Amino acid sequence: MVTCFVRDNIGHEEVKEALSSASPDEPVVVVVDDAEVLDKCEAERLLKSLVQHGFEEVTTLVVGCREDKLPLDFGWLEETKKGHRGLLLSPQDRSTGNVIGITTGDAIIGWPVAPGQG
Repeated sequence: MVTCFVRDNIGHEEVKEALSSASPDEPVVVVVDDAEVLDKCEAERLLKSLVQHGFEEVTTLVVGCREDKLPLDFGWLEETKKGHRGLLLSPQDRSTGNVIGITTGDAIIGWPVAPGQG
C-alpha cells in the first residue's frame, strides 16, 4: 500500500490510517520530504512518536529537510536530534549537524552541493 500526502498539513487520523497496516511481515516506511513545512502540522504528535518508537512499532521514518529552511523551534523534528539519527547531504555550515545531534567537522562542510550524496 502506498499513501501520498502533498500539502503543508497532514492530519493525525490520516497518518494513523496509513500506518495501520504495519506488521512484522510488512513494515511501513514513512518518507517526509521538506519536513520543515510540517513542523507544526496536525499529525505532529504522531510523527514525534514515529521518531521515538518507530522501530518498536515496525515503522521507520525518513525525513528530508533543507538546513536553510529549518524553523528555530524544531517541533517534532527535535526528536531526530535527540535520537542522533540522520544523514547530512552536502552540509554547508558547522551548525548543520545540530539537526541530527552530531558535530559537523570542517572536513565535510562547504563542499559543493551534491544532490543524492550523504
